[in-house]
Amino acid sequence: MKTHLRKMRTTLSESGEAHYVLPLYDNLDLTGELNLNECVGKQIRLRATGDIRCVLHGEKLNKTFGEGLCWSGFQDSSNASPCIIHPELCKAHEGVALRGDMEWERANHLIPHIVYLSFTSGVKVGVTSERNLLSRWIDQGARQGLVFARVPYRQLAGEFEVLLKEHVSDKSNWKGMLQPLVTRSSSLLEAKENLLFEIPDAYQDFIDDEDKVWDIQFPCEDRPVNPKTWKLAPESIYEGKLKGIVGQYLILENQQVFNIRSHAGHEVDLEILI
Repeated sequence: MKTHLRKMRTTLSESGEAHYVLPLYDNLDLTGELNLNECVGKQIRLRATGDIRCVLHGEKLNKTFGEGLCWSGFQDSSNASPCIIHPELCKAHEGVALRGDMEWERANHLIPHIVYLSFTSGVKVGVTSERNLLSRWIDQGARQGLVFARVPYRQLAGEFEVLLKEHVSDKSNWKGMLQPLVTRSSSLLEAKENLLFEIPDAYQDFIDDEDKVWDIQFPCEDRPVNPKTWKLAPESIYEGKLKGIVGQYLILENQQVFNIRSHAGHEVDLEILI
């Protein structure tokens, strides 16, 4: 089957298992989906066709920017707004859209947001909309997650993150995320308790009191000790066993890993052999 790649869609079962679906696209047209959990442990063949398309406009490209965008889309689209990476820069609560689309801002940034702590290879702080919380943790390969605060809009969540990242990282180590966990995971509850002392009184009412720690299990037979990124090039082929999925990475044999999200817009021919 051929598909122009998009980020895998994710859900979390009641038992805490991450489930992955790969949407299948013919350029901009959604044509179906593939349950990737069912493919773990099977032999796959993945071939790059060399066809690359902007995920926003569908035009043929030599390379993409951001997550599958053409240059104009990367410069102008709300999907690549500066406040995606730096939520503290968001001005939607002031009635200002950084990329000019206030309707998009109302739908995506003027909605409840979560400030969270998660554990991948270490404790980190992050921000996401309330509706995307579980998929955000799965996308980043978090082994555990905890809600720190609930706020009414994105910019306020960004202010929280700025305060907290002086004391805990806001970045994930992609290799550590994929590797086996060789040390005991740090307590997210303990980290939250320590960070509460760093929050000014004006922000205290937004702190979440539930203190529920979510445990996430990934469909993965074996994690790579020394992961090596496999990247698409025209007519490049990978054939071997799919050993697992963590974050937005397919874990392949021979310590190789493939980042689906970073190849958005690239067309591949994917075969499930066994």
